Amino acid sequence: MLLRCRCVCKAWRATIDDPSFIAKHFNRAAFNKNECLLVKRFVKQHSRNVLSFVSKETLDVVSTDIDVPFFQHQHTRMFGPCNGIICLAHNGDIVLCNPATREFKALPPLINDYLPGLMQRELGLGFGFDDKNNDYKVVRIIDIYYYTSSGGRGHTAKAEIYNLSSNSWRKLDARLPKVWFTFCFELLFNGVFHWYAQNSCDNSRYELILSFHISTEVFKEIHFPDTCYWNKRRCLAVLNNESLALILFEDYNQAHKNFEIWVMKEYGVKESWTKQFTVGPLLGIHSPLSFGKQNELLLQSDNGQLVACDLNTNKIRDFEVYGAPTSFGAVMYVESLVSLKRAG
Repeated sequence: MLLRCRCVCKAWRATIDDPSFIAKHFNRAAFNKNECLLVKRFVKQHSRNVLSFVSKETLDVVSTDIDVPFFQHQHTRMFGPCNGIICLAHNGDIVLCNPATREFKALPPLINDYLPGLMQRELGLGFGFDDKNNDYKVVRIIDIYYYTSSGGRGHTAKAEIYNLSSNSWRKLDARLPKVWFTFCFELLFNGVFHWYAQNSCDNSRYELILSFHISTEVFKEIHFPDTCYWNKRRCLAVLNNESLALILFEDYNQAHKNFEIWVMKEYGVKESWTKQFTVGPLLGIHSPLSFGKQNELLLQSDNGQLVACDLNTNKIRDFEVYGAPTSFGAVMYVESLVSLKRAG
């Protein structure tokens, strides 16, 4: 409605486009919890990705689906939101989007000045807002493969970062562990992005959460609980907008799945991990996505449907939202008037 008012007169447009008005509009909506589910899914019949606004109460799609340009692959990843902005990515192509205003911005080409003949492979991607510098950033972790003097092949991890304010990429100087892409693990929480990673110490390998602070641009390690079962899949999410949560579950090909939810009571402190919920067994579920409203776990089913499970009762709610299996992304979303053009 507000966007339509921009067309009434120049004075209204100036007011609605004013950064202080945009900030007040967003903060008021967030304070009043005027939020819905933003769902990314791939519609096979039309071979396209769409974004859908879904009521967390009625479970219905509440507005016309938004076609996602640039991407026609069902495994397109979604990051965010940050102040109503999301990031979409696949195979090196990265796009920022404000779903509320239907505005998209394709990022410029990635850095390509490494030595000729070296192969690059993207390991991790992250998106967040630098509140100290009022800037949106995208961080990319890549593996660079090279040939050693003995004829063998080695590799090293590198990090690159994009600033919306300058619309350009730059390299980060950091020593990084081995980052592994894990479905539903890449996560932003309180201005810090997280990936699943492995490192080694004294000839032994250990698994960890690699974190990156969007403002300070510092990488750190966060350790898993000692009792974590490494034969299970892992998902990282934010529980009730206040705690980092680790979800453990059986392999994708298991018909019945149980889900353990561990909560980090004090951020960054390994000893504060606490197993808070056990859910299941659930039949026909492929994998978790995120948390929805209070104590509710969002999941995608094996047949390509969005469902929610109450963590206290194990009761399942079926959304009338369908897509290609494994193509879903779902996050809680608050509408924003932030313009990617004016922000950059």
